[in-house]
Amino acid sequence: MKTFFKEARRRKVFRMTALYVVAAWVAIQVAGEAFDAFVMPEAALRQVWVGALLGLPLFLIFSWYYDIGSQGIVRTPPANPDEYIDLSLGKADYIIISVLLVFAVLISVPLIDEISRAKTDRQSATSVREAPPNSIAVLPFLNLSGEKNNEYFSDGISEELLNKLAHLSGLRVAARTSSFYFKGKDVQIPVVAAQLGVRTILEGSVRKAGNKVRVTVQLINASDGYHLWSKTFDRELGDIFAIQDEIATQVVDALKVTLLGSEANRLSHHSTENIDAYNAYLLGRQRMAQRTSTTLREAVEYFDRAIDLDPAFALAYVGLADAYNHLATWGTLSREEALANAEPAVTRALQLDGQLGEAYAALGFVLQGKHDRDGAQAAYKKAIELNPSYADSYQRYGVLLKWDFGRVEDALPLHKKALELDPLSTSLNMSVAEDYHEMGRFEEALKQCQRVIEIDPDFPRAYSLMADLYWEVFGRVDEGARWLRKAVELDPGNPSHARWLAMVYLDLGDLDAATYWVDQAIASATDQIHTKWSQLLFAYYKGNR
Repeated sequence: MKTFFKEARRRKVFRMTALYVVAAWVAIQVAGEAFDAFVMPEAALRQVWVGALLGLPLFLIFSWYYDIGSQGIVRTPPANPDEYIDLSLGKADYIIISVLLVFAVLISVPLIDEISRAKTDRQSATSVREAPPNSIAVLPFLNLSGEKNNEYFSDGISEELLNKLAHLSGLRVAARTSSFYFKGKDVQIPVVAAQLGVRTILEGSVRKAGNKVRVTVQLINASDGYHLWSKTFDRELGDIFAIQDEIATQVVDALKVTLLGSEANRLSHHSTENIDAYNAYLLGRQRMAQRTSTTLREAVEYFDRAIDLDPAFALAYVGLADAYNHLATWGTLSREEALANAEPAVTRALQLDGQLGEAYAALGFVLQGKHDRDGAQAAYKKAIELNPSYADSYQRYGVLLKWDFGRVEDALPLHKKALELDPLSTSLNMSVAEDYHEMGRFEEALKQCQRVIEIDPDFPRAYSLMADLYWEVFGRVDEGARWLRKAVELDPGNPSHARWLAMVYLDLGDLDAATYWVDQAIASATDQIHTKWSQLLFAYYKGNR
């Protein structure tokens, strides 16, 4: 080996290798820029990489037998046994070694990425092929209006298209939460389709300027990336509803979906023709999706505004009812106060549109709160019949079976069905985690909580359930306190986190901290049943019968 190293040094193999590496790297960079400019496929650049790699061993052989100098290319003379070759590393050698190491790193990173991407692409292609034939995800349209404040409008167009398509029995539509998970993320179409379990993707962009709007839309076959259909609409802002109708109709035609019964009429049905009411409704949906006590209050205000602008806007009443119901869970409203506001809103929505699946899901929520479990069950079944793609119906029905009928084993399949429709929904993943918790499958519950945090690190309920597992199941009370503090930090207006934190501090023997958090719960929601329950336990702990 020592003799070979001496001979390679004499023949200048290492220096020639460094020259080749530098030249190849420059060639690859130039090729990359040129190929981008001429819109050449990625495969062409990969061929340049392959050529550079295959050329390296050939050049090494060449540099062993030939030398390049002032006399041109000449054959390297045989070694002189009496010639002394210094094996110590000089400055030039260090430079050469550094260049080779840098090149090794630069070439290995893209190659590893390429191998990983190829593996992901193969897995994604397999998942896409296994997805139902007539399945689609509507990705959030890009806001090209130049103003961040207009983002709700582009999101709303995507959501409205999703809702239209979701009412068709011959089409499986990925739910909003999962589709919108990819907003602002640079993810390849096949990967998105694989994660959502669909074969086609609808994407687009919206540019709004004054009273003008441009909507560009593409329907993409996820397995090969080819466009099935694309179009650009330049219209007045008031024509946005007609644009949505046309897009939905052409998507159905492109996918060759057969419409049944009244589905064709529902495809062109509008809950409102008032653009300002529509804007307010979209803002309400945007706020409600964030599920914090503050944003839910804001959602109520936006839905009220939409109803003021158009008293016949059925979906706005559904949004209002849902926002109030969620405020009883995530905010500071008592169940009674939430029901008092939600019930008339649901009643009005059904008067306006008796075929609205979302309204029956909201009705089930209300009847469940009134302890009418049979009425709630009938409402949820009707909601699923009218809109089988509405994941919330399955989730709420599962909750009803678990808590009102004591059938947690029947709740889990419903929640998993909801998760098929909306795999990246934090609330649906939490429902599955809570089912596992109730069934005593604690390790699975913990993994499901970690999955929620992976999807959304700012979702408070995942931390509070993890806290409960560590506190009551795994006996690690200090870890329970840690995760509950995280939940409080993310949603300080939620009294449930405060009262649970008080109970944890009681277990830790810290009476001062427990007193502080019970007082916080009382201050934020005095009449909520859970607050009174924590007061009861606190009094019992202190011996105050």
